[in-house]
Amino acid sequence: RKFVHENEYAMPEMPGAIAWYGTSIFVAITNYEYQVINALKPEECKTLPVPIVRDGKPRIKVTGRDELMLLSQNNVGSFVNMAGALRNKPPIQMKTKGKVARLVKHSHFLLIMFEDSIQIFNLGDSK
Repeated sequence: RKFVHENEYAMPEMPGAIAWYGTSIFVAITNYEYQVINALKPEECKTLPVPIVRDGKPRIKVTGRDELMLLSQNNVGSFVNMAGALRNKPPIQMKTKGKVARLVKHSHFLLIMFEDSIQIFNLGDSK
């Protein structure tokens, strides 16, 4: 047995974050933009309407069926669907302005870890 090379996607620079859900590959081009690539039709790559984090590491987290959260400027979590369109729900505004170290989803909670604290958001409250 051996591994088979399936496909390859050119990037303008090294991605800072990546998530794959269904047939959509979400990529954060560090200090540039968020993009979504259709894995079945790679020529259908589009830029997402969320400003990328300029002073930290970009973050992408699958938060539910047909939903991702993208970390944008000023530690705001914006929600998009699998097509990359903004969801009709309020963004998450984090109280801490430091750099986000990690995002963890557990059940309907989103844990956001900073260097010196953890914030917990109930995603069920925002529906």
